[in-house]
Amino acid sequence: DEITRKQALTYFYKKEYKNAENLFNKLISVHPDKISYYDGLRKVLGAQNRISDICILYAEGLKKNQDNPVFYDRYARALTALSGGNKIQRSKYEQETGIDPVDYSLKLYIEAISKFPDKQYLKTGLLYHSAAQNAIGLPLLDNLYLLYYTH
Repeated sequence: DEITRKQALTYFYKKEYKNAENLFNKLISVHPDKISYYDGLRKVLGAQNRISDICILYAEGLKKNQDNPVFYDRYARALTALSGGNKIQRSKYEQETGIDPVDYSLKLYIEAISKFPDKQYLKTGLLYHSAAQNAIGLPLLDNLYLLYYTH
């Protein structure tokens, strides 16, 4: 598997994205618990500006790895990036999944922190989420209020 991962990275660096994507998908199917394979595929998708696909990737990873806090963090970070980035991709993601990336990333962090209170990086991620949302005009307290009273 290490040879396959290195080959996938070689394809990535050569900008042979389809080959890299295929190998990372193969690795993920064999080892769905290895976050490094998801992160490798994230690089491939990101290089192609496929941000909504990155969110889908980590959503699928979280479904298979509910007891791994890193998957919560990666999915929430991907959603936060999507919420502040390309509006067309955000709209596409919302239409395809029915998920509002701002609200759901906040919900993921809150759920993850309650399940894994000792993981400081989750609290840091929540602060990053807050800063990112404030930068685009969505105060954290308003989000917490809406999340608490509407979900």
